[in-house]
Amino acid sequence: MAADADRETFEQFLETVASDVDLTAAPDEGVTLGAEVSRASVIPAPPDDVPLILLTDPGVDAGDFELRGVIGEGGMGEVRLGWQRSVGREVAVKIPRGGPGRSSRITALVREARVTGRLEHPNVVPMHGLGRTPDGTTVMVMKRVEGQSWRDLADEPALMPERFAGRDALAGHLRILMEVCDAVHFAHARGVLHRDLKLDNVLVGAFGEVYVVDWGIAVALTDDGTGHLPLARDVTAPAGTPGYMAPEMAAGQGSALGAHSDVYCLGAILHRLLVGTTRHVGRTYLQILSRAFQSEPFEYGPEVPAELAAICNRATAASPSARYPDVTAFRQAVQGFIEHRSSARL
Repeated sequence: MAADADRETFEQFLETVASDVDLTAAPDEGVTLGAEVSRASVIPAPPDDVPLILLTDPGVDAGDFELRGVIGEGGMGEVRLGWQRSVGREVAVKIPRGGPGRSSRITALVREARVTGRLEHPNVVPMHGLGRTPDGTTVMVMKRVEGQSWRDLADEPALMPERFAGRDALAGHLRILMEVCDAVHFAHARGVLHRDLKLDNVLVGAFGEVYVVDWGIAVALTDDGTGHLPLARDVTAPAGTPGYMAPEMAAGQGSALGAHSDVYCLGAILHRLLVGTTRHVGRTYLQILSRAFQSEPFEYGPEVPAELAAICNRATAASPSARYPDVTAFRQAVQGFIEHRSSARL
């Protein structure tokens, strides 16, 4: 009875929350809920005295960067291929979509650039700088990664790069997960919480490079005095991907956010790899968020190794105190399974 009352109170709360997604709509696993709302007034666009590189269309001899064709699109904008003349290399250029809300999307882009710039790690895409198109739009210039999203690899095993391919598909995915853990642990050590870890936000390169991407709704765990990131404690609304959300994320409880929130998302990623669906499912976003808020233990079938099932349920426990205390502990548990499995096979 108490659980039903909690859920009813939570659903009443959701009705009062501003959202850029219709909560009664049929869900899409790749949609990040609350992206534009949570980004709208976080940090201002770069002031005029911040030097920005110029990116021009082909044939325009101005600046070091030339914009070329579109290589990717999303709800927040597009990614175009760029060419850096001085060193003769291709780069990726993230450009915010125009129309209503454009200023908030530019703000989000600046925020993502500043986060990515401070996370220099092998599993985070290198950020080359902020740029400006001739019409004044601020854009982000970063390394071009040629590869696939982890979600594509999970759904189409034939796409798996040779480094992770083989007869044991699960082992390949667990090795990718270990590298994702490395990036997230590094971010936490730098005081940054990702909040939107999912298969779609991991890119795997053709040679097996693993990158955690889209830090656009990241928050700071502590106040470093720069004002570049909003503080986790100031969060008041749900943000992230409903199918992967921890209860405190779904409830918008900023004071309850912490490294354990990303640990939950990592556990939800492992769940997705094991059963093929997100940790929380439903017919609408509202229903999925309600299930995220409850986060009841999942009953895995006999096809899922019992040790991994236990790891998933601990990582995605409703209470933060019942989860792994940090990413390192979660990673060690997965590593332990890999070692036990190898020993059993020998």
